[in-house]
Amino acid sequence: MSKMAEELYQEGRQEGKRDQTLVFARKLLALGESVEKVAALTELSLDDVQKLRATQA
Repeated sequence: MSKMAEELYQEGRQEGKRDQTLVFARKLLALGESVEKVAALTELSLDDVQKLRATQA
């Protein structure tokens, strides 16, 4: 695989992983978990989790 193709592949994998993490975080928030607990479980920043919670309201 060429270097450029490998970089694009890795970038896609990282984006997919982040998307899955955000889906998981949204589910935890919907279940009533605290922002702190969601951040700890998903390794997202508190700020990112607070933003997610704000968009769910």
